Order: sequence, then structure tokens, then C-alpha cells
Amino acid sequence: MVSSLGIIRDALTLMLGSHRDITVVGRAECGESAIELTKQLRPDVVVSCYGVVDPGDIQHLTNMTADTNRVRVVMLVSSADDLRGQHALLVSGVYALLDTSATGTDLISSICSVTTMGDSMVTFMPQTMINQLGIADHDSVLSPRQQEVLLQVAKGLSNRQISSRLGLTEGTVKRHLANIYAKLQVRSRTEAIRKALTDNLIHTHEIASTGE
Repeated sequence: MVSSLGIIRDALTLMLGSHRDITVVGRAECGESAIELTKQLRPDVVVSCYGVVDPGDIQHLTNMTADTNRVRVVMLVSSADDLRGQHALLVSGVYALLDTSATGTDLISSICSVTTMGDSMVTFMPQTMINQLGIADHDSVLSPRQQEVLLQVAKGLSNRQISSRLGLTEGTVKRHLANIYAKLQVRSRTEAIRKALTDNLIHTHEIASTGE
């Protein structure tokens, strides 16, 4: 269970823990702690609120175990959340997307479904949201955080400098870069910058900017 809000973690833990087929084995307040707990506890499912776990970290979570026992990530989203970020979730490996209007029963049903439906995806959200996600600007398959990291790379910063500027660990920066390389199908920082500029994922005026 991953949420930056203690009251949400407590409420969801209480609700899910009351179901006979679900055991809450760990709780985290950010993506990094979620990854560490997942390494230790090897849960079947990770439930997270949107914005707490970066799409790049979701890929790390879902690829952490063998294909026969992959971690399933269930994400709670809102119609007020960034559509581009939600589109990034779709390509990052999320197994279920639930709008915050979904009920507790819907969440429990999603958790049970993602463990038995193979690679199928579960959604509980209004049709208007589904339509918006379908037409959302997807000029980039990179998450907002990955674009931030790539922009800092384009500015010539080292991994250590990027971690300091964005408030991340160096390990997290390296994971983001690995995911960026895979998504852009490149092998180096130089190739990633060239590809990003060509595809308009970042722009020269952003690179030249000295603003924080």
C-alpha cells in the first residue's frame, strides 16, 4: 500500500485487511520506499495513489520478479490528474487503473482480478476519462519525471548533480536513465538527447534556461 497521506494508508489498510483473501504486508509513503519494501516482501500486488510512484519506478516494480510471478501495480487516479502522466502509466506496466470515484468493492475486485487475468488490464473509470486517455497527447512515452531527468542530462549535469537538483538518489536517477534509454531505443546520453530533441520531447530553450 503506497500513499503519501497517512490517513489514506490507514483507511485502505483497514478496508483491504478486512477481506479474507487479502493480506496487507507493507505500507510505504513514496516510490523509493515502495521499491525497497517490494524487494523485501515480494507482494503479489502493489496499490498506489497517482503521483506517489513514478512510471519509471512502476516498470522497476513490475520487472522485479520472474515473469511467472510479476508484481501487479494497481493505481488510483483522478479526473483532475495530469492526463499525460496517466498515459505514461498505461505504457509503464500498470495492471489496473481506478478512478477515485470507484468503490471499495471495485478496488478489491481489481486486486483479485489482476492476480488471475494474466497480462490483461483492469479499469474502473468513467467513459469520458477513458476517451480522454485515448486521445491524450502522447508525443512522449516518457513520464514527467523522466523528462525532467532527461532535461538535466541535456544540460550536461552528472547523475550526482541531477540527484541533488531533483531531490532523488543516484540509484533512482540511474533507473530513470535506464528506462529512458529503453523507451527511446538508444544506448547513450548523447543519443538520448539527440532523439529527444528530434522528437520534441525537450527543447533547446529549455536546455538554455538556467531557471530551477
